[in-house]
Amino acid sequence: MNNADKQLYNLFYHGETLAVKEIVLRFRKGLTLFVNGYVKNIHDAEDIVSDTFVKVIIKKPKIKDENYFKTYLYKVAKNLALDYLKQKKKEVVFYDNYIFTEDKDLEEKVENKNLVKAISKLKKEYRLIIYLRYYNDFSIEEISKIVSRNKKYVYNVLNRAKSELKVLLMEVKYERFR
Repeated sequence: MNNADKQLYNLFYHGETLAVKEIVLRFRKGLTLFVNGYVKNIHDAEDIVSDTFVKVIIKKPKIKDENYFKTYLYKVAKNLALDYLKQKKKEVVFYDNYIFTEDKDLEEKVENKNLVKAISKLKKEYRLIIYLRYYNDFSIEEISKIVSRNKKYVYNVLNRAKSELKVLLMEVKYERFR
């Protein structure tokens, strides 16, 4: 977390109203994409993210190390998404066919689509770790807290996921030319 995020957390913790608005603006999109990976419905994901912010604003957690505020937000969102899935008894499917591009040229979109297609073929556990590490820039330590596993486990899963992803990317690229 950078210094601006630390200051933002401190302002939020001390009751600054504008800090709450800034937190929502800064983290809403990433949290929504993250939760959507679990619930596979963008509207439900938005509702869960809203619930996440409400829960955090009401609870106003005292986090000893401000560096973990973003991690804390993601952990709360993950737990609410899992609770939602338990209530709805839905199968957890993570990031099938979601494209992370907005304003990129065609070649980048094709490469990105190939990447997303390859990621969607990974095991759920691998997809989650890849998403947290490379789309949200969480450290291994932060990911271990979000998924409630030790750092060694996360590191090993990340390495296995990257190895499998390399193979899958080659398969996806090869499929294009058939």
